[in-house]
Amino acid sequence: MKALLRKLNKPRVLPWLWLGGSTLLLGFFVELSSELSETSSDSIQSIDTFIVEQAVAFRMPWLDGVAMDFTALGSTAVLTFFCLLFFVLMMLLGKKQQAAQLAIIASSAAILTQVLKGWFERSRPEESLRLVRAIGYSYPSGHSLSSAAIYLTLAILACVLFKTHLQRLTVLLFTAFLIGVIGLSRIYLGVHYPSDVAAGILLGVAWACFWQCLFLVFPLKR
Repeated sequence: MKALLRKLNKPRVLPWLWLGGSTLLLGFFVELSSELSETSSDSIQSIDTFIVEQAVAFRMPWLDGVAMDFTALGSTAVLTFFCLLFFVLMMLLGKKQQAAQLAIIASSAAILTQVLKGWFERSRPEESLRLVRAIGYSYPSGHSLSSAAIYLTLAILACVLFKTHLQRLTVLLFTAFLIGVIGLSRIYLGVHYPSDVAAGILLGVAWACFWQCLFLVFPLKR
């Protein structure tokens, strides 16, 4: 197993793994988007609505607070704060490539979200199902897309600080858990359908993987 990991970690192989992962996830996103755009979207809409209604029925006061706390971690304000904080730290440490990668991911994820929402123009769940106020279109989930792209990028950049594969795996698993919980909180609060969240996570992770590949192949000159 260690020998396999060493082979996969080679400079010539690693970028292609990131690109392959990005392409695969992007394919899933395109497939999901095409399904929602076709006549068969009625069945997906029914499943989406059913799941949101079940989440609403499962609500409890203490869970409401937990969901709002987790959903805040994917908000524009919190993500911007984290990005600015780590951007400044990286610049102070002389990590200009990592700072540039984070800046590109953060800004492009926000633009990508707005462009796609305007393209698909999918309405959010009914207001009677929403626990919090939400404006704009529903697909894909901006919280899910941005948090997946930004938190995964931060995790990837942080992994270089750890020496063992177990430590790096722990960082990535924790990040996956965080992204997943943020996505689930959007469904629980009734502001997004499950397919919105799934699309956001798929595209956010694909976007982070794509830029990781580019920065490995074309590192910034010092």
